[in-house]
Amino acid sequence: MTYQNLTPKQTYIVSIAPGEEIMEVLSEFIKNQKIKSGYIIGIGAVTSARLGWYSVPQKKYFERKVKKPLEITNLIGIITSGKIHIHATFSSQMLKAYAGHLTKANVSGACELIVVETKEAIKRKHSEQIGLELLNLV
Repeated sequence: MTYQNLTPKQTYIVSIAPGEEIMEVLSEFIKNQKIKSGYIIGIGAVTSARLGWYSVPQKKYFERKVKKPLEITNLIGIITSGKIHIHATFSSQMLKAYAGHLTKANVSGACELIVVETKEAIKRKHSEQIGLELLNLV
């Protein structure tokens, strides 16, 4: 195990409007605010979502689109080097859960987020064993 202390630098509350795409809007927000490191939490609702699942043995993501209205029950992510990595859990009308790496989702009613910028840089380093950029903590 490794760890790194993080100090909040700035906290933002962000509301993404109906019709906007979450990852696109968040990426633009992070770029405009010049946020290099931090974390994100949120809730909301979407018209549909595209989620990824990573296969460690195959070292690749598989994606699926869920084509129905969903409630965002949990959205959580890490910002490293100005890039966002988000996982989300959604619930359908029948209370069936869908979860995974969020690649795309269009807001239906609302998407409300808290974005915390940290003073310390959070870095990543490629892992040949896993095939992903993993946290590189000092």
